[in-house]
Amino acid sequence: MRRALWSVMGVFCAMASARAQDSIARFYADRNLNLMIGAPAGGVLDVPGRLVARHLAKHIPGHPNIVSSNMPGAASNILGRHLFAQAPKDGATIGMVFPGVTTEALFSQDDRRGYDPSKFNFLGSAQNYVPTCVARADAPVKSAKDLLTSELIGGGTAPGNMTYDFPTVANAVVGTKFKMVKGYTSGPDLMLAVERGELQATCSGWAIVKFKYPDILAGKTGLRVLLQGHMTGDPELNKAGVPLISTFAKNDADRRALDLFLSQNEYAGPFIAPPGTPPERVAALRRAFIETVEDPEFRAEAAKANIETRLTDGETVQALVAKAYASPKEVIARVKAALER
Repeated sequence: MRRALWSVMGVFCAMASARAQDSIARFYADRNLNLMIGAPAGGVLDVPGRLVARHLAKHIPGHPNIVSSNMPGAASNILGRHLFAQAPKDGATIGMVFPGVTTEALFSQDDRRGYDPSKFNFLGSAQNYVPTCVARADAPVKSAKDLLTSELIGGGTAPGNMTYDFPTVANAVVGTKFKMVKGYTSGPDLMLAVERGELQATCSGWAIVKFKYPDILAGKTGLRVLLQGHMTGDPELNKAGVPLISTFAKNDADRRALDLFLSQNEYAGPFIAPPGTPPERVAALRRAFIETVEDPEFRAEAAKANIETRLTDGETVQALVAKAYASPKEVIARVKAALER
């Protein structure tokens, strides 16, 4: 009797799941799914975002036509506010943003009424982000340890972007001496400024550094890798002996502040849906994202383009963001004070 009851329940669950899939397929069929990318075209966010877009539709029930567009500005916060307050909340508009968007409300002094990034529906991330500080060979700083005693002129895009925020936090928490110049438009723009000698260094993501300078660890580029802005590091950089910022933490308070700030690097370029998006469509988009990043065709194209991929599913990203917002007030205050410098 019990076995028969479980069998009937299983049939009903399967029928309910099939009906839900049919409903989602009907919604997305013959519809545009708008993917908005919070950075300029051709940059470190845009390239992997469009790569995902080329493969995502076939994993979404109904197979919508994905239309990618760019809404750059304020380190993706312009797009973040748009998705939070103005974009349709039906599952037909999603975004890809810099990870700093998730911590904006935690660390910023600006008025954020009506904009709470923790309320987004996180769909997943296809990459891990490891800020990698790269300096010219003729710069006065020759090693990460030298950063504690010698000034290094570095560049970033804007507050809220890791290219600017990581060196700023490193200065305040462990005492590095980056002298920051902001206002650059993208990671490639920063690397070009270093090549031209406008800057002595920059801290861009390892993926973009490696893409542009595949032989940098072999010492063939006139540049050297100084430091990783990550708590565990990239395996390739770890093998090369590039130190972690945590190496220079002086106490547990330093380490807790760094852990909170750097936790966002576990989900570089998160894909998000606005608050209020129907849960069943969020679930379908999360499943589609996992299937996309695990798709052999996606992985082959990423490898051909020298784009490293690492899946962090939507539920994990959601949990990491929730953990950050539940951090002790004194830890949040330490990071906030560091970013205000």
